Amino acid sequence: PVHDALRKADLALQKAVRDKCATQEALRAIGLSGFDSRVLGFAFEDKDYAIKWAETALPEEHGLDFASMPTSREVWRGLIRYHRGLADGVLEKRITATRECCADLDFDHRSTYTQNAHVAPAIRAAAVAGSKRRKMNADADAEAIESLREFEDDQGALLPPNSAFHRSVVPLQVELLPDHVAPDLTQLVWAKDAETGQPVLIKAGEMQEKVILGRGSEFQLGLSSRGKDQEPIGRVVRVHDGDAALMTGDAWNGHPLGDGTYVTHRGRGGPFALCLDFRDRASTWALGGHDDMDAVRSSLGLKLVSSTAVVTTEGTLEDFRHARFESTGEIPGGLSALMEDCEVLCAKMRDASSEAAGGEVWLIGGLQLERLGRKGASEGTTRFNIVQYSRCAGCMNSLQKLKLDYLESQGLKALHHVSLKAALLGHIQVRLVGYAHAAAGNFHPDGSVVGPIRSTRMANSAAMAAPANLRSWNFSSGTSGPMPALMGPALGPSV
Repeated sequence: PVHDALRKADLALQKAVRDKCATQEALRAIGLSGFDSRVLGFAFEDKDYAIKWAETALPEEHGLDFASMPTSREVWRGLIRYHRGLADGVLEKRITATRECCADLDFDHRSTYTQNAHVAPAIRAAAVAGSKRRKMNADADAEAIESLREFEDDQGALLPPNSAFHRSVVPLQVELLPDHVAPDLTQLVWAKDAETGQPVLIKAGEMQEKVILGRGSEFQLGLSSRGKDQEPIGRVVRVHDGDAALMTGDAWNGHPLGDGTYVTHRGRGGPFALCLDFRDRASTWALGGHDDMDAVRSSLGLKLVSSTAVVTTEGTLEDFRHARFESTGEIPGGLSALMEDCEVLCAKMRDASSEAAGGEVWLIGGLQLERLGRKGASEGTTRFNIVQYSRCAGCMNSLQKLKLDYLESQGLKALHHVSLKAALLGHIQVRLVGYAHAAAGNFHPDGSVVGPIRSTRMANSAAMAAPANLRSWNFSSGTSGPMPALMGPALGPSV
């Protein structure tokens, strides 16, 4: 999606990590072409080169002062942040105009060669058509200027897109099962793209809530209109093992206050944050329902004891809550052991970050950490995506198995238990953030998509490949080890 490419490039340029490739992907997404030809290459570090392409993709009155930008990175980032601030409809028009402009430039370039002299009449016709297109795009340019929102720099909040580029999906028609027949929740759930009609696989349903644990730390709330050094407007003090911040109602994406300001959040004062993202099961979403979050949390060994809305200087925010959990008895060692495991693992993450000296961070061979700190720091904040959404409950791929095996090999029994349960369910995400120091957290919204998570790549593979080539490992069979399991359509799309 366009917004996803822009977001990744913005973050990569901010951190100066793998920013060249991310910038190229973003430029392609906004309609630019020809900038990475094999003949000329992509002059990423050349400021004049960056300005040339930026002006190709921007209206005449774009409001960006390239002269005040010291390097090409600021130019690329200014271009990307401009497009991030456009409303979806305006962005689509802007991309169309850019593609047409690049097509005109490519045509003019090819027609200048002697062997192409016979196309002069076509050049004139193209010039006339180009002037008409430019006239048609003038309104789009003006609309873009009006629509452009002001984003804050480095530590400011970038509001996530609620975009047509995250196109909605609708479940395929399913046959209702008799009351005495239970659906097979280990099977795949199919849907179709609401716009293109193409079949897609659904990994997980809609996002319901986010739980962030972090013993001995604070979960602070801020405002998007203020800088990184702002005084928090509210906080959740996590003293006990089970203290956590609980967010509902899309609050993690920047809770709007109605005056154009959004509530953001950060963690402060502790070494880690254990983030649990809870979604509906894909099968539940396909039938138009919602899962009982109490039951889902209980499946991980967590029981919600209390939940209180956070009181801030802007009023009481019901979607941000100070929650307290206790173990159901299934987590080895309870919540205390879970917090200790997180502290031990975060210490290993910080060591790996320090050894990386600002480069890519690897916990062990095959397990890469996501660097959140600035490039070149001797220690940086990192994130370990322990469990991600799975297209089929009870199954996991080799990378997921490697992560779980690593936790088990390090004796992190409590964290391994929670992660294994989440991996087998398939609709819960587990991530561990290891802060470089107690003051490393910055205010931000998460930008998590609220709608269902889909896997278009696997849907295309499933549609084209033979069933024998679509095998996974089923860990819910009750046997002593994993068994090959064919991936079949879930709840049978009725066609």
